[in-house]
Amino acid sequence: MNDKVSGNGTSKAHRIKNFGWEGSGPWSQRAAYLSSFFEPQPLSLDDISAFYDTTNDLCYLAMSDPSVVEFIKEGNYDLAIATDYEFCPFLLFDIAKVPSVVSYVPTPLFPWNLYMSGVPTTPKVYASVLDAEHNQGFIHTTWHLIKSIYIIYYSVPAKSRNQTGIARQFYGPEVKDGYSLAHRTNILFANSNELLEKPLPLPHKIKYIGGLNLGEPKPLNAEFDRILSNAKRGAIVFSFGTQAPMKFVPLKIRKCFVEAFKRFPDFVFIWKYEKQPDDAELFNNSTNVHPLEWIPQWDLLNDKRVVGFISHSGLNSFNEASHAGVPMLTVPLFVDQLHNAKNGERLGTSILLRKTNITTESVVDCLQRLLSDDRLVNVSSGELYIMISDI
Repeated sequence: MNDKVSGNGTSKAHRIKNFGWEGSGPWSQRAAYLSSFFEPQPLSLDDISAFYDTTNDLCYLAMSDPSVVEFIKEGNYDLAIATDYEFCPFLLFDIAKVPSVVSYVPTPLFPWNLYMSGVPTTPKVYASVLDAEHNQGFIHTTWHLIKSIYIIYYSVPAKSRNQTGIARQFYGPEVKDGYSLAHRTNILFANSNELLEKPLPLPHKIKYIGGLNLGEPKPLNAEFDRILSNAKRGAIVFSFGTQAPMKFVPLKIRKCFVEAFKRFPDFVFIWKYEKQPDDAELFNNSTNVHPLEWIPQWDLLNDKRVVGFISHSGLNSFNEASHAGVPMLTVPLFVDQLHNAKNGERLGTSILLRKTNITTESVVDCLQRLLSDDRLVNVSSGELYIMISDI
């Protein structure tokens, strides 16, 4: 579905079944923000219509290929795990007679995840992850009320009808309704950490598992150890993650960061950076900046010589920095990243820099605050860090 993903998500599965488009699918074309993520995103009633259009197409491919259901049946599984963004997995597992189904989201909880699971979603309490200003004024609350009505009474039922209709086209009218199947899920796992989210009244079927995938950090290799050893006052790790390739970051934005980094000669900056045709002179006279195509992010964040993290605040990066107790300068780009950045700002573990406000001076100002505000360090590596470590 996403041609930027090269792996299959597991190293331990005994059986793997692949299906989808030959070549690049339509997701990259439909999700325009993946290539223009420094542009402001307009307000929308249906935030992920492009995603659902794509999953409808993918559902058709799965249902029209009998080998998919047969593969599931042959596994004789006792339990299936479905993504809670759509209805097709629940339909597939029910057709294949899997007795128990749990669901997961690799993001924070969206209102439609809660609604699909049968949780009442009062708009004042359950704000949208994609409308994450955390401003509970009248205008914001009214907008979210309208959006919630649209999601609950039109968007989710329509998506259920579409994918249920696809399943019935190939497996007959007796196929159960997708929403009723999703509603019956036994457990919903969310990839966020309850200590990092705003408190919500939730049933026991919803479990936070953010950070579950984090193993023990490994010792750094000689190259990274040398770089950190050359830092007089510490190192800052910089990464926009895997979904924001450097070719889509405008040169003027990259220049702002490099020029800002030059003003902090006592610190080194380790930047996850893919070399570009237009950057021949970008790093001239910037001996404290180390652009590298790959970095061991989790291992670096756990090295005591690292004193800060510049991040897009994707959920995995946000979880990693929080578990490592490293203060952040967040530059959210799309989807749930502003929500995560706002949570960090609310907790006092991060400074938020808007992607539309990036200049050399704004980066310098944020870095000065990041490197001099003792409260950021105390909160990140203090009581909150201890509480997260104890979960």
